[in-house]
Amino acid sequence: MSNVSDTQISTLDKTILDLINVPAAICTREGDILHANASFQTTILKGTSHSDYALVDLVSENTCNSLQNFLAHPSPAPLVLNNAELIDTRSYSHKGKLTLNFSDNHIICKFEFGNTNPTDNLVTLNGSEIVEFILNAIPAPAYFKDTAHRYRACNQAFLDFYDRKREDVIGFTAHDLVSKELADQFQYFDNEIFDTGEVQIEESINESSSGEIKNVIFQKTALKDKIGNVQGIIGIVLDVTETRKTEKELEYSKMIFQGIVENSPAHIFVKDAE
Repeated sequence: MSNVSDTQISTLDKTILDLINVPAAICTREGDILHANASFQTTILKGTSHSDYALVDLVSENTCNSLQNFLAHPSPAPLVLNNAELIDTRSYSHKGKLTLNFSDNHIICKFEFGNTNPTDNLVTLNGSEIVEFILNAIPAPAYFKDTAHRYRACNQAFLDFYDRKREDVIGFTAHDLVSKELADQFQYFDNEIFDTGEVQIEESINESSSGEIKNVIFQKTALKDKIGNVQGIIGIVLDVTETRKTEKELEYSKMIFQGIVENSPAHIFVKDAE
């Protein structure tokens, strides 16, 4: 790692960086991260210290090769990687456009997530008014995820179900809300929708922020742009915990009654009302 500290970055550079609404960071010429804006901290670093990472630690192998070549052969022209892949500190992949510019003795990098052109897509990264309107009209917990598995919009019922604040959900993935095992399962089924574009109904378990386990049914449908490309998923969560509990109690009662009937020395029979 470089010995250069973020105290050597001008206040103006930091201020400009913090005004950028997508993940951005200032690095040394060797690629060590000196300062990261709030979006980079929450989306890529996930709250860990930027001083623990170099930029090459947070990209895929293919992106790393282009990045290292840029660092080894500095150029006044910016490096633009339209199909870059960043790997956050929880090993989750984010795809989009990575832009690097030399500024004095530093490098300024900016990462823009995929599917950000509102003229080509039905929804933007912040979620369209249509999506917000649809979600708020649904009485059950509902959400919209983009193709990077990030929650981009949700209704109040969804926040209540997970016992979360909106700022703790929007921009994050299921890996930030539930256990890795559950999050991996959600991602697996979501990928099927991204691949097929078909409606999906699945029953699973879920957990709140307090660790309470619930039985739920997910109803998901792909949200597509005007040319048919899948831009994300709208999902509805139906809590069937009490229903499944009642079913188990009825099944248990049936087993008890069956045992009594089969082991009773008396003659027992059941008649209907007629």
